[in-house]
Amino acid sequence: MIKNYYLKIKKLFFSKTARYSGIVFVGNIVAAGLGFLSMVIVSRVLGPYNFGILSIVMAVIAVINGLTDFGIGTGVVRFSSLYLENNHWRFNSNFWAYICSSIG
Repeated sequence: MIKNYYLKIKKLFFSKTARYSGIVFVGNIVAAGLGFLSMVIVSRVLGPYNFGILSIVMAVIAVINGLTDFGIGTGVVRFSSLYLENNHWRFNSNFWAYICSSIG
């Protein structure tokens, strides 16, 4: 009985999903590290006053982005996967609508 659980856990641990999750996790760690490093460099280059202005602008943009998203990203992931599975034309239109709303 314990051996069955061990085999199930081992199978889950070495699955494609676990491997891809590990890749995404490492990518997120690298992105956070690069973001931190870039903020250190930018703060040294700009100085306290200009870096403060940059921080305020970035905070305002983050708040506006959070208010105007309306869950579009979640919807694109959910519905695009359904339409992609069926080779439906809506996948393409959903994807480009999300890209355009992100840029604008």
